[in-house]
Formats: sequence, C-alpha cells, structure tokens
Amino acid sequence: MAEEESRDHGLQIAASVPAVNALVTTLTNARMDLNTTTDEAAAFARATPLATAKVTGDAGVQTLEVRKNKDDYFAKSSAVEGIYKVDSSVGLGVDKKIDDFRQKKPAAAPAPK
Repeated sequence: MAEEESRDHGLQIAASVPAVNALVTTLTNARMDLNTTTDEAAAFARATPLATAKVTGDAGVQTLEVRKNKDDYFAKSSAVEGIYKVDSSVGLGVDKKIDDFRQKKPAAAPAPK
C-alpha cells in the first residue's frame, strides 16, 4: 500500500471509514497457526506478497507481512519469530489496493454561514 500511496504525490485523500475499520478488524483478529513446519517457511519464500501492515502502538512499530501460495496464506510477524499459516480471511482482508480505502462519495461541503 505504501508504494501506491507514494504515487499520489503526497496528496491527502479522504479515507473510507468502513474500509479502514474492516482492515483494523482483520489485523486485530488475525490468528496464526502455531503448529508450523519447515514446509511453511519454504512456501512463504515462494509465495506472492499481498501486503505488509505496520502498526504503531505502546510496544513500538510491529509489522505483519502476508503472502499467498496457491490457496494458502502465510504470515510473518515482528511480534513472534517464525512463519505461520493464517486463515484465508486474513489474506482476503489485506489484499486491497489503495483505491479500496478511498472515500467513494465526496464529503459534504460545510453549510455557508
């Protein structure tokens, strides 16, 4: 997403609140299958990158990289070591373009005084 954001030449664009809320919910609810194997690390290496989310909070900046290999989704997090399989809802939730987060309707102009 950051790459596409840079193409906007720093313009401020109104975000779609429901789209942003859906992304936050996806990231908040993401659960990784902790029963991983070395095969998952190899699958992650071959997989197509979907998104990298960077979140800043009390613990500092944390990242979550999500990739897709065939019908499987894998994640690598800065919060825990390793590569983990994640539910397809995580992959589908982060596989978005910047336009998916733009407000579709123009904001209403303030009423004249």
